[in-house]
Amino acid sequence: MFKRALALVGYVPATVEAERNTLAEDLRQMTAARDEMARRNASAIEEGAALAVKYADLDARYQNILQEYEADIRKWRGFEVERQQLQASIDTLNEQVESANELIREMQRQRPQLRLARPAPVVAGDEPESATPAEDEVIVKEHTVEMSARVIVISFEGRAHWTLSSNDHLFKVPVHDRAFLDDPSNKFAKGAVIRAEFLETTFRRAGDGEPYTRRSLERVLEVIQPAPTTTQPLFAGAANAPEGGAFS
Repeated sequence: MFKRALALVGYVPATVEAERNTLAEDLRQMTAARDEMARRNASAIEEGAALAVKYADLDARYQNILQEYEADIRKWRGFEVERQQLQASIDTLNEQVESANELIREMQRQRPQLRLARPAPVVAGDEPESATPAEDEVIVKEHTVEMSARVIVISFEGRAHWTLSSNDHLFKVPVHDRAFLDDPSNKFAKGAVIRAEFLETTFRRAGDGEPYTRRSLERVLEVIQPAPTTTQPLFAGAANAPEGGAFS
Protein backbone atom coordinates (compact mmCIF):
# COMPACT_ATOMS: atom_id res chain seq x y z
CA MET A 1 0.00 0.00 0.00
CA PHE A 2 2.83 2.32 0.86
CA LYS A 3 4.81 1.54 -2.27
CA ARG A 4 1.72 2.14 -4.35
CA ALA A 5 1.22 5.51 -2.81
CA LEU A 6 4.82 6.41 -3.53
CA ALA A 7 4.42 5.27 -7.09
CA LEU A 8 1.42 7.51 -7.53
CA VAL A 9 3.46 10.53 -6.61
CA GLY A 10 6.21 9.58 -9.00
CA TYR A 11 8.67 7.97 -6.68
CA VAL A 12 10.52 5.01 -8.20
CA PRO A 13 12.79 2.88 -6.12
CA ALA A 14 16.43 2.80 -7.10
CA THR A 15 16.33 -0.93 -7.83
CA VAL A 16 13.45 -0.53 -10.23
CA GLU A 17 15.16 2.38 -11.91
CA ALA A 18 18.28 0.32 -12.33
CA GLU A 19 16.33 -2.59 -13.78
CA ARG A 20 14.57 -0.24 -16.20
CA ASN A 21 17.85 1.25 -17.31
CA THR A 22 19.30 -2.21 -17.80
CA LEU A 23 16.30 -3.25 -19.85
CA ALA A 24 16.59 -0.08 -21.92
CA GLU A 25 20.26 -0.74 -22.59
CA ASP A 26 19.52 -4.34 -23.47
CA LEU A 27 16.79 -3.18 -25.84
CA ARG A 28 19.15 -0.68 -27.45
CA GLN A 29 21.80 -3.34 -27.93
CA MET A 30 19.26 -5.78 -29.31
CA THR A 31 18.03 -3.12 -31.71
CA ALA A 32 21.57 -2.38 -32.82
CA ALA A 33 22.21 -6.12 -33.21
CA ARG A 34 18.97 -6.49 -35.19
CA ASP A 35 19.95 -3.62 -37.47
CA GLU A 36 23.43 -5.13 -37.95
CA MET A 37 21.91 -8.51 -38.74
CA ALA A 38 19.54 -6.88 -41.21
CA ARG A 39 22.46 -5.09 -42.86
CA ARG A 40 24.48 -8.25 -43.03
CA ASN A 41 21.50 -10.16 -44.35
CA ALA A 42 21.01 -7.55 -47.10
CA SER A 43 24.72 -7.74 -47.92
CA ALA A 44 24.55 -11.53 -47.98
CA ILE A 45 21.53 -11.36 -50.30
CA GLU A 46 23.46 -9.04 -52.64
CA GLU A 47 26.49 -11.30 -52.54
CA GLY A 48 24.26 -14.30 -53.15
CA ALA A 49 22.71 -12.58 -56.17
CA ALA A 50 26.19 -11.72 -57.51
CA LEU A 51 27.33 -15.30 -56.92
CA ALA A 52 24.22 -16.55 -58.72
CA VAL A 53 25.12 -14.37 -61.73
CA LYS A 54 28.71 -15.64 -61.66
CA TYR A 55 27.49 -19.22 -61.36
CA ALA A 56 25.15 -18.76 -64.31
CA ASP A 57 28.02 -17.30 -66.35
CA LEU A 58 30.36 -20.13 -65.37
CA ASP A 59 27.69 -22.70 -66.11
CA ALA A 60 27.11 -21.17 -69.56
CA ARG A 61 30.86 -21.21 -70.24
CA TYR A 62 31.07 -24.78 -68.99
CA GLN A 63 28.24 -25.83 -71.30
CA ASN A 64 30.01 -24.16 -74.26
CA ILE A 65 33.30 -25.87 -73.38
CA LEU A 66 31.46 -29.18 -72.99
CA GLN A 67 29.87 -28.78 -76.41
CA GLU A 68 33.23 -27.91 -77.97
CA TYR A 69 34.81 -30.90 -76.23
CA GLU A 70 32.10 -33.23 -77.50
CA ALA A 71 32.53 -31.78 -81.01
CA ASP A 72 36.30 -32.32 -80.77
CA ILE A 73 35.72 -35.89 -79.60
CA ARG A 74 33.49 -36.53 -82.64
CA LYS A 75 36.16 -35.03 -84.94
CA TRP A 76 38.88 -37.09 -83.27
CA ARG A 77 36.86 -40.26 -83.72
CA GLY A 78 36.37 -39.38 -87.39
CA PHE A 79 40.10 -38.72 -87.78
CA GLU A 80 40.87 -42.00 -86.01
CA VAL A 81 38.66 -43.89 -88.45
CA GLU A 82 40.40 -42.16 -91.38
CA ARG A 83 43.81 -42.90 -89.84
CA GLN A 84 42.95 -46.56 -89.47
CA GLN A 85 41.73 -46.69 -93.07
CA LEU A 86 44.90 -44.94 -94.27
CA GLN A 87 47.04 -47.30 -92.18
CA ALA A 88 45.23 -50.26 -93.70
CA SER A 89 45.88 -48.83 -97.19
CA ILE A 90 49.54 -48.24 -96.29
CA ASP A 91 49.86 -51.81 -94.99
CA THR A 92 48.32 -53.12 -98.20
CA LEU A 93 50.65 -50.98 -100.33
CA ASN A 94 53.64 -52.11 -98.26
CA GLU A 95 52.66 -55.73 -98.84
CA GLN A 96 52.35 -55.07 -102.57
CA VAL A 97 55.72 -53.26 -102.62
CA GLU A 98 57.35 -56.10 -100.70
CA SER A 99 55.85 -58.62 -103.12
CA ALA A 100 57.15 -56.59 -106.06
CA ASN A 101 60.58 -56.26 -104.42
CA GLU A 102 60.68 -60.00 -103.80
CA LEU A 103 59.82 -60.64 -107.45
CA ILE A 104 62.56 -58.21 -108.53
CA ARG A 105 65.06 -59.87 -106.16
CA GLU A 106 64.11 -63.27 -107.54
CA MET A 107 64.53 -62.03 -111.12
CA GLN A 108 67.89 -60.49 -110.18
CA ARG A 109 69.00 -63.82 -108.69
CA GLN A 110 67.94 -65.57 -111.86
CA ARG A 111 69.30 -62.89 -114.20
CA PRO A 112 72.76 -64.47 -114.72
CA GLN A 113 70.99 -67.64 -115.92
CA LEU A 114 68.47 -65.89 -118.14
CA ARG A 115 68.90 -66.24 -121.84
CA LEU A 116 69.34 -62.78 -123.29
CA ALA A 117 67.74 -61.99 -126.60
CA ARG A 118 69.94 -62.28 -129.61
CA PRO A 119 69.09 -59.53 -132.03
CA ALA A 120 67.34 -60.77 -135.11
CA PRO A 121 68.60 -59.52 -138.47
CA VAL A 122 67.48 -55.91 -138.83
CA VAL A 123 67.35 -53.34 -141.53
CA ALA A 124 68.51 -49.75 -141.12
CA GLY A 125 66.44 -47.91 -138.57
CA ASP A 126 64.98 -51.01 -136.88
CA GLU A 127 65.41 -51.54 -133.14
CA PRO A 128 66.11 -55.13 -132.09
CA GLU A 129 63.46 -55.00 -129.35
CA SER A 130 60.80 -54.58 -132.04
CA ALA A 131 61.40 -58.22 -132.96
CA THR A 132 59.81 -59.49 -129.74
CA PRO A 133 57.04 -61.95 -130.73
CA ALA A 134 53.62 -60.66 -129.78
CA GLU A 135 52.67 -63.96 -128.15
CA ASP A 136 55.59 -63.94 -125.69
CA GLU A 137 54.43 -63.32 -122.12
CA VAL A 138 55.72 -60.32 -120.18
CA ILE A 139 57.03 -61.56 -116.81
CA VAL A 140 58.42 -58.26 -115.51
CA LYS A 141 57.16 -55.05 -117.06
CA GLU A 142 59.52 -52.42 -118.39
CA HIS A 143 61.38 -50.68 -115.58
CA THR A 144 64.61 -48.75 -115.04
CA VAL A 145 67.67 -50.55 -113.69
CA GLU A 146 71.00 -48.98 -112.80
CA MET A 147 73.93 -51.34 -113.31
CA SER A 148 77.58 -51.44 -114.34
CA ALA A 149 78.91 -53.36 -117.34
CA ARG A 150 82.12 -53.66 -119.29
CA VAL A 151 82.15 -52.43 -122.90
CA ILE A 152 83.08 -55.32 -125.23
CA VAL A 153 81.95 -54.40 -128.74
CA ILE A 154 80.64 -51.31 -130.52
CA SER A 155 78.73 -51.99 -133.71
CA PHE A 156 76.49 -50.06 -136.10
CA GLU A 157 73.20 -51.51 -137.27
CA GLY A 158 71.25 -48.50 -138.40
CA ARG A 159 71.73 -47.02 -134.91
CA ALA A 160 74.35 -47.42 -132.18
CA HIS A 161 74.42 -50.82 -130.51
CA TRP A 162 76.91 -51.98 -127.90
CA THR A 163 77.79 -55.40 -126.65
CA LEU A 164 78.39 -55.34 -122.91
CA SER A 165 79.46 -57.83 -120.26
CA SER A 166 78.08 -58.07 -116.73
CA ASN A 167 78.80 -60.95 -114.35
CA ASP A 168 80.56 -62.88 -117.16
CA HIS A 169 77.44 -62.52 -119.20
CA LEU A 170 77.26 -60.85 -122.65
CA PHE A 171 74.28 -58.90 -123.92
CA LYS A 172 73.64 -56.46 -126.74
CA VAL A 173 71.74 -53.19 -126.25
CA PRO A 174 70.70 -50.23 -128.38
CA VAL A 175 72.15 -46.97 -127.05
CA HIS A 176 69.63 -44.13 -126.75
CA ASP A 177 71.85 -41.60 -124.94
CA ARG A 178 72.42 -39.30 -127.90
CA ALA A 179 73.99 -36.59 -125.75
CA PHE A 180 76.71 -39.03 -124.71
CA LEU A 181 77.20 -40.43 -128.21
CA ASP A 182 77.42 -36.99 -129.81
CA ASP A 183 80.01 -35.70 -127.33
CA PRO A 184 83.43 -36.18 -128.95
CA SER A 185 85.20 -35.71 -125.63
CA ASN A 186 83.95 -39.05 -124.35
CA LYS A 187 86.75 -41.61 -124.50
CA PHE A 188 87.13 -45.23 -123.59
CA ALA A 189 90.20 -47.29 -122.79
CA LYS A 190 90.33 -51.02 -123.30
CA GLY A 191 88.53 -52.70 -120.43
CA ALA A 192 86.50 -49.60 -119.54
CA VAL A 193 83.36 -50.09 -117.44
CA ILE A 194 80.25 -47.95 -117.69
CA ARG A 195 77.65 -47.26 -115.02
CA ALA A 196 74.36 -46.57 -116.75
CA GLU A 197 70.58 -46.62 -116.58
CA PHE A 198 68.89 -49.35 -118.62
CA LEU A 199 65.26 -49.98 -119.53
CA GLU A 200 64.65 -53.66 -118.92
CA THR A 201 61.73 -55.98 -119.73
CA THR A 202 61.62 -59.72 -119.05
CA PHE A 203 59.58 -62.10 -121.22
CA ARG A 204 58.74 -65.80 -121.30
CA ARG A 205 59.07 -67.34 -124.74
CA ALA A 206 55.77 -68.75 -125.96
CA GLY A 207 57.37 -71.76 -127.61
CA ASP A 208 59.61 -73.26 -124.94
CA GLY A 209 58.75 -71.19 -121.86
CA GLU A 210 62.33 -69.90 -121.53
CA PRO A 211 62.68 -66.46 -119.92
CA TYR A 212 64.71 -63.77 -121.65
CA THR A 213 65.35 -60.07 -121.11
CA ARG A 214 65.50 -57.16 -123.50
CA ARG A 215 67.37 -54.03 -122.50
CA SER A 216 68.13 -50.60 -123.89
CA LEU A 217 70.83 -48.26 -122.60
CA GLU A 218 69.10 -44.98 -121.81
CA ARG A 219 71.72 -42.87 -120.04
CA VAL A 220 75.42 -43.25 -119.34
CA LEU A 221 76.09 -42.10 -115.78
CA GLU A 222 79.83 -42.72 -115.52
CA VAL A 223 82.74 -44.15 -117.48
CA ILE A 224 85.15 -45.99 -115.20
CA GLN A 225 88.52 -46.21 -116.88
CA PRO A 226 90.94 -49.07 -116.17
CA ALA A 227 94.55 -48.53 -115.16
CA PRO A 228 96.07 -45.55 -117.05
CA THR A 229 96.62 -46.37 -120.70
CA THR A 230 96.24 -44.75 -124.09
CA THR A 231 92.68 -43.57 -124.69
CA GLN A 232 90.95 -42.77 -127.91
CA PRO A 233 87.67 -41.18 -129.07
CA LEU A 234 84.51 -43.16 -128.59
CA PHE A 235 84.31 -44.54 -132.14
CA ALA A 236 87.91 -43.93 -133.25
CA GLY A 237 88.76 -47.61 -133.61
CA ALA A 238 85.34 -48.77 -134.74
CA ALA A 239 85.36 -46.74 -137.96
CA ASN A 240 88.26 -48.76 -139.40
CA ALA A 241 87.45 -52.05 -137.75
CA PRO A 242 85.16 -54.72 -139.26
CA GLU A 243 81.54 -54.38 -138.22
CA GLY A 244 81.03 -55.85 -134.79
CA GLY A 245 84.77 -55.81 -134.04
CA ALA A 246 86.06 -55.45 -130.49
CA PHE A 247 86.65 -51.94 -129.16
CA SER A 248 90.23 -51.62 -127.93
